[in-house]
Amino acid sequence: MDTFQNILVEIGRALLPLKNALISEENFYSFVLDLGWETESIPQPLQSLSSRLDILFLELQAILGDGISLDGSLTIQPDSVSGSGVHPSFYSPEIDK
Repeated sequence: MDTFQNILVEIGRALLPLKNALISEENFYSFVLDLGWETESIPQPLQSLSSRLDILFLELQAILGDGISLDGSLTIQPDSVSGSGVHPSFYSPEIDK
């Protein structure tokens, strides 16, 4: 796994608890309670963030291929085309020259 992939996996891992918290008000309440806060509902700016997190995770899936799963597991699996673990659409043979 290269540095770029490590960074992407760590971004996914860091944001996954927030993404899961924004699924429902119950999840969010539990999330903020774990942080030592209390809330009655999900604030509008965070509700707006939810759809952007969905897009980010789709982009991470496109880059990392099957290595990212929205169930909470994030791993890098070598790609059969490039052998590098990078999704084929992000692999440039010119890099190897």
